Amino acid sequence: MSILRRTGMKMLKSRRKDNTYRFLIEKVREVMRTTHMKLKVFPLTLVVFFFFVSASFADQYGVYVKVIENAKGTFDEVSDKVESALSKARWKVLASFDTGVPEKSVFQSRVIVFSSSEYEKNILSYGAKAAFALPLRVGVYEDSAGIHVVLLNPVSINRTILNGTPAEEKKVTEFSLKTLNSITSIITNSVPGDAVTIQLGEIRSKGKIGGKYGGDFADKIKDAYTSRNASDLNFRKIIEDVHYGIINNRKGWRLIYTLNFPSHGVVMYGITKERMEAKTFSIVRDMQSEKQHNNFPLLFYNTAFPMEVIVYRDEGTVKVVVLDEMYRMKLYFHEIEKWKLFFKYYTIPGQIQEEIEKIATDGIVRRTEQ
Repeated sequence: MSILRRTGMKMLKSRRKDNTYRFLIEKVREVMRTTHMKLKVFPLTLVVFFFFVSASFADQYGVYVKVIENAKGTFDEVSDKVESALSKARWKVLASFDTGVPEKSVFQSRVIVFSSSEYEKNILSYGAKAAFALPLRVGVYEDSAGIHVVLLNPVSINRTILNGTPAEEKKVTEFSLKTLNSITSIITNSVPGDAVTIQLGEIRSKGKIGGKYGGDFADKIKDAYTSRNASDLNFRKIIEDVHYGIINNRKGWRLIYTLNFPSHGVVMYGITKERMEAKTFSIVRDMQSEKQHNNFPLLFYNTAFPMEVIVYRDEGTVKVVVLDEMYRMKLYFHEIEKWKLFFKYYTIPGQIQEEIEKIATDGIVRRTEQ
C-alpha cells in the first residue's frame, strides 16, 4: 500500500486539470503491473478509494468499469456468486440473461439486472423520464484471458440522463459514486479473482454527449404513442397493451424485466434481442485490429443491454416512450462515430427503433381497432 500511496501523492501534486484522470489511470496500471501479487490480497475498498475519491477529484468517468479480472471458477459459478452477493446485500436481482455473441465466438456473456427501492426513489425524484437510468447492470463475460466482471458505470450514465445545472450534476455524481463504490465492494469481496478498477468505453468529463447525434438526453426521448386520456383505467389498459405487444412479438425480442412504480405513474420494460446483441458486438469489433479480433475483448459492452420502453402519465396524458436509437448507440458504443462504422451501419439504429416502437404499440393498435 505504501507504493500506491507514494504514487498517489506524487500525482496529486503534479496533475493538470485537463488530463488528470487519464494520467492517473496509466500510473496506477503501471504500479499494478509491478506489485500485482500484493494487490491481489488488498481489500477492494482501498483500490476503489484511490480511484473514486470524490466528484471534484475525478471528474472523468468511463461508461463501464471492470471490477474483477481472471475470476476463479466456471462461468456459471462466477455469475452465481455475483447474484448471491447482490441478494445478500439486499439488492433486488430482477433478471439474469445470456446475451448473443458474434458467430464463431467461443466466449460467453451474461448480464445481471438489479435495483433497490432506495436507488429507485433517488432516481425517480428527478421525474418520470429519469427512469431511463434504471435499473443497474453488471456483466460477466469471457475473453482469451479468462472470466471478468464489469459494471455499467452509474456515474457516467446518470450524469447523462439526469443532466442539469453544475450543482445538480455534482449532486448526481456524488450519489452515483456512493452507489458505484458500494456495489464494487460487494462484488469484489465475494468473487475470487483480481480486484481492479479499470474504466472502459468512452471516458467522459461531463454528462452531455457532444458531437453529431449527441445533445441533451431529454431531447432524445421519443414518443411512440400518446393518449389524451390519463384516467386510471386507460393507463392500466395501455400498460397491458404494451406488455402484450412485447411478449407476443415475432421479431425475436424478449422481455427481460418489468418495473412498476405506481406512486410515480411509471412502468418500465427492459427488452432485448439476441441477434441484435450479437450484431452490435460485431459492429464494434470492426474497428479493432486483427490481434484484438482473435482475443475478442469487447463483451464488456454487454451491460448496454437490455433496452427500455417506458409508459408514464404526464400532465393529463399517457405516453409510451423510447430512446432515439442513434443517440443510444452513441451513449453506449462511442465507436459508432467512426466514419468506417457510420457509413457501413448507418441504417441499423433506425431499424432497431422502428421494431421497438412497433412492438410497443402493437397491443394498443390491436385493442383500439377491435
